[in-house]
Amino acid sequence: MAATGHGKRADELLRGGRTATAADLAAAGIPRIAVTRLVGRDVLKRCSRGYYTLAQEWDGSPLPVLAARFGGDPCRPRGVVCLQMAAYLHDLTDMGLHQMDRPEVAVPCGGSNRNGGIPVRLIRLREPHPLQDLEWREFGGHGIHITTRERTVCDLFAPWSGLLGEGMAREALGRLMADDFMSARRVRFRAEKLGWGARVAEAYEAMMVLRKFSDVPEDGLSQGGMRL
Repeated sequence: MAATGHGKRADELLRGGRTATAADLAAAGIPRIAVTRLVGRDVLKRCSRGYYTLAQEWDGSPLPVLAARFGGDPCRPRGVVCLQMAAYLHDLTDMGLHQMDRPEVAVPCGGSNRNGGIPVRLIRLREPHPLQDLEWREFGGHGIHITTRERTVCDLFAPWSGLLGEGMAREALGRLMADDFMSARRVRFRAEKLGWGARVAEAYEAMMVLRKFSDVPEDGLSQGGMRL
């Protein structure tokens, strides 16, 4: 296959923001030497070690690579996007994608310790997220689980959330409370069951004080019945 043929084949395989490994490309008839040449010609972009996409379609997002590396079966989570990246996907933070540190992926204890060359923070949980706390989304032709909106807020307060600080957690809880007050209450109760309820309760009560000063009823409705 000629060089132009390799480029055409790569375009067919990766169109739409898809990602593939060098092994995937080789299996499709594009040898490694051709991959190197296509990268040099700015046809392909090496978006992470061992992962490639079309240069003209890559927006710098790590999500397609995360999905390719940690995705898989919708019924059997192999890796779960959580914390900062999940907050971004659920519009729970003003932080932009490129302002974030390494995205966090929760994996079961005893699983693989290898991140596949992707700059990611692996969080090993003794008790993995249950399916009811997860959503299945597709990025770049690959699917991966992310935590639900409520579980994302809950996890931001968790002891294993790392050095995020209280800022993003409180911001996310405040947004959830403004959008759906009952969801915020469920986050508080869920955090208590998981063992870090005190951190959520403190932030929750502080926000309730602000709501009372703002004259917003607990059910999140104004006197006219409009949700605030």
